[in-house]
Amino acid sequence: MAVCHYLESIEKNKIFTEPEKNRYIILDTETTGLDYKNDQVLSIGAIRIENLEINISDSFEVILQTETAGDKESIAVHGIRTQDVKQGIQRDFAFEQFLYFLQGDIIVGHHILFDKLILSNNIKKIFSIELLNPIIDTFDVAIYYENLVKKRNVIPEEANPEEFSLDNLLNRFRIKSSGRHTSIGDALLTAELFLRMMKKLIQQKNFRIESLIKY
Repeated sequence: MAVCHYLESIEKNKIFTEPEKNRYIILDTETTGLDYKNDQVLSIGAIRIENLEINISDSFEVILQTETAGDKESIAVHGIRTQDVKQGIQRDFAFEQFLYFLQGDIIVGHHILFDKLILSNNIKKIFSIELLNPIIDTFDVAIYYENLVKKRNVIPEEANPEEFSLDNLLNRFRIKSSGRHTSIGDALLTAELFLRMMKKLIQQKNFRIESLIKY
């Protein structure tokens, strides 16, 4: 049922050239590692944006059941312990609820392609489908912002990763970075960052949101 509902939402979803008409899911995951083909999603945090406003009450947060939270290096980053994931929500139920929440909305996040790929690979092992949602990477939005609003000429392939890291961008836009390195905390901070940039960008006559959307 969840898969059918999700696929119907994807089919019906339309991408509008007016940014305020689109719905966005700001998403972050914590994982056992950085190998999207073999590592597992430990937690998902997601918040919906409608009319370019964050709707805190329309959010999703879950810790998924696994046997391990990863190696010491991974645990040091996300802070999720093995005893936490052993008591997590069963993976099939968690992904089912996630697909219901996600629908056909545009997924937004920082370096979001990794999150989409690892979620797709994890979900595919249970439901034999991949995530089909379009994505917007706030890393790309930040470079676009610098070029359009600040009149710079930053070439995406040559951009300094440190300059456009999430921590640096939060600091630059004076967003207090409390809750970092939890999936729901990073999703909320990324949502604030996305809106700060988007509300400046839509004032620019040459702004085209479709140039930021990838499939």
